[in-house]
Order: sequence, then C-alpha cells, then structure tokens
Amino acid sequence: MLSTKWDYSISSVVGSSHVDRGQGKQDNSNLLEDDNGNISFCISDGAGSSKNSEVSSKIVTNFINQEFLKIPDLINSKGKGPWINDFIIQVVIDLRAKLFDTFKNYDLRDYHCTLVAGLVFEKTAIVVHVGDGFILAGKNEEVANKNIFNKSLYFSKPENGEYKNETYFITEPIWLKHLRIQVLPDIDWLIAGSDGGEDILSFGEKLQDNEVLKFLDDAAKQKSLKEKNDYIFQVLNSDVANSRTKDDKSLCLLFSENIDKQKKLNWAPEEKLIKDFYPVPKPIQNPIPRTSIVRPQVNTYQRPLAPTQEYNDPNEFISEYGVFSILLMIIKRMYFGSLEKVSFYIEWVIHQIIKFKIYSAIIALLVFLFLFLLIKFLFSNDQINLNDSVNFNDPVNLSDPVKEIDVKDKNMILTPEVITNSDVIEESVNNGASVNELITDAIENDITNDTKNEDTSLDKDVTNGEKVTTGNDNET
Repeated sequence: MLSTKWDYSISSVVGSSHVDRGQGKQDNSNLLEDDNGNISFCISDGAGSSKNSEVSSKIVTNFINQEFLKIPDLINSKGKGPWINDFIIQVVIDLRAKLFDTFKNYDLRDYHCTLVAGLVFEKTAIVVHVGDGFILAGKNEEVANKNIFNKSLYFSKPENGEYKNETYFITEPIWLKHLRIQVLPDIDWLIAGSDGGEDILSFGEKLQDNEVLKFLDDAAKQKSLKEKNDYIFQVLNSDVANSRTKDDKSLCLLFSENIDKQKKLNWAPEEKLIKDFYPVPKPIQNPIPRTSIVRPQVNTYQRPLAPTQEYNDPNEFISEYGVFSILLMIIKRMYFGSLEKVSFYIEWVIHQIIKFKIYSAIIALLVFLFLFLLIKFLFSNDQINLNDSVNFNDPVNLSDPVKEIDVKDKNMILTPEVITNSDVIEESVNNGASVNELITDAIENDITNDTKNEDTSLDKDVTNGEKVTTGNDNET
C-alpha cells in the first residue's frame, strides 16, 4: 500500500482550575506512527468527577493507538469491509477488560474518560468518538495562488447530555450506544481535540470558521516538527485560551505534505462551512410585527358606580337599614373573619408540614398525644379501687375527698354508704387510725345494721301469721 506523508503535532496542557485546586492534568493525548507512515492518534479527557480518571485516560490513549495501527495490515489481507466496525468494537471491549484487570474493579465510575481517536492512512481517516470533544477534517483544493481548505468538510460533533458539562464515557456500561465510527475519505488535514481544545476555537458553544482557519494558517507556517509542537503548546497555554476555558486543553493537528504551504490558505464562503453542521434555529411562529397594531375603537356602555354615602349619625344608619339587617352584617363579618383566620392557620400548618416534613409530623403527633392524655385526665372517674396497689397503712388525708368506695371480693361487690360523719373520722385520724381501719369499721357497722333490719322484718312476718321460708326449705 502506497503511503502519504503527514506532518503532525499534538499537545495537552493542564487547566487553570485544576492548578488552583492542586490537581493534575486529566487530559491525555498520544500519537504513534508506524514504518509505513500510518498514524494513530488518541485524546482522552478524564472526568473531573472521577478521582482516578487521570490514570485511566492514559491507559486508554496508549492501548487505542497500539491496536489501531494493526488495521492497515488487516485491510491489506482482508480488504475493506464491515469487519472494521467489528474490529474497533472488539478493541474497545478489550480496552475495558484491561481497565477491569488493572483496577481490580468492575465499577469504573472512578475512572470515567472520553474517547477521541482515529487512524490516518493514505488520504483516508477512520475516526472513533465517544463523548464530547471534536474531530474536524477537510479536503484542500489549490486554485491559482491559494488553497481552498474547505472544499469538503467532515465533522464529528461533541455529544453532550442535557447540559454542556454533561457527556458520555467509554467506561460507562452504555458505551456502545454512544460509540460513533466514521470513515473520512480523501482528506488533506485533520484537527482533533478535547472539550477544552474545542473551547479555544469556539465562541459560545460552536466552532467558528474564522478561528479554525487562523489556527490552520499559523500552524502551516511552522516548518519543523518541534516548531509545530511548540506552536500547539503556546496556543493551548495562552492567555486567550485560559480566558475561554479553565479546563484541560488538548489538540492534535495533521497536515498532508501534498499541500503547498507557500500558498495562502483560504476559507471559501460558498463551500461547506462549519456552521452548516449545527442545527438552524427554527423561525418563530406567528412573529409579532414591528409596526404597532391599530385596534378598532368599540363604543361600550359602562354603568357608573353608585356613589358611596357616609353616615355620621349611627341612628340614621340604623333607621335606614334596620336593626336586623345590621345584626346580619355583623354576624356575616364575624363569620367570614373567623373562617379567614381558620384557613390561615390551616394553611400555615400545611406549609410547616411540607417544609419540615417528618419533623413537623412528629411534633403534631406528640401534640395530639398530649391533648388526648389531658382530656382523658380531666374527664376520668374519681373512683378508688381497692384492688389497685394502695398503701393502707398511710394516714387519711382529709384534703382529698372520697366520693365512693368500691370493695371487690371474689363473689360479690359491697358498696357501703358514703362516710359523712366527719367528727368520727377526725377523731379516728387523731387517734392514729389508718385507711384500712376506717374502711373495715364502716363495713362492719353496715353489716350489723343490715342484720338487725332482717331480724326485725322476720319478727313482723311471724307476728302476722305469714309463712317464712329459710334456706333449708323448712316451714316455720
């Protein structure tokens, strides 16, 4: 296979933001040329959110270049065909396996990096792209005393997420979905760069034709390889570059030796331009005309508002509206005023619950529990149950009135009358009587009175000649 000679230069510099934070350069770039003049280049931008991306991006650039240089010999033996896509996909799979084995980890979130790579042989380039960064290539046409550098253009645009600082990585599980492989035929120059390198040649978020032409024209004037590399490094490290981006910056430039660099480089406006690769903004539907709109005059009748009347004498107001109507006005105002206050506090409570979420819910639950216990305590029954644990040896406290005393036994409940003889209670307390003694005496007196009443009623029945039946069913 006949080869075409290429001049090339590649460089990367650390971003000013990384210098301020004491971080290293996360961009890595590398270029290899074999004995036949075939060139493989690779730029990998490590993600700033991944702490070990500097290491992984270096592994990616070295591995990709070595594997891509195998493609020209395979093309000579197999010919061109779709197997090239399969080969590139297998190279990426092998790269990921190498990363797994190197870091002993199948989770590569700490090693995220992009991929901007390509193989240039003869006048053809095969480029591979995952994530942001860019690859721009074109064909030159010599006309009279000038070179038309944009006779044809090829552009692999950056792929970002919803925002410009979001992108996709070769280390993600979904890498294959975002892998782009393009063949660029018949090219004479190529520029590749990371997102930082793209910012140098851009205004806003788009590459600019005039910036790219200036960069190519200045680079073409450098004669030796060292001069070209020094020029790229100066461009990346200039004040203009640092003012446009604080990120790491990488650029790779390839020139075909077939270009007559003595002729002036030109960018023909009638040919394909870089801006043509970007979507054209859609026109505004039904735009507002710049001239003022004349609205038709419509005669409308508006009833004048009734004049307000002020009352200085309350009796005059009462006599006009009546007492009942005034009372209704007052009740209505009070009712709606109370509803307004209630709605305000309900809205405030809901706002606090939404604002503080679980904390407010816990506080509301505690307040509800406190109110429940308070209501239960206020409306509880004032009974004393003798089955409860009570110390009967405590002396009686006359300041605590006892409304009712329940005495529970196994088979019956005795409810004696309320002790009302305060003199007896006071005398017993002064003599050192306990609660147990007072209750026992009251129950014994009650039983004695009940026995006497039963004997008296029995005597009356016998005297009247009536039959009395006892528990032994004997008649008396």
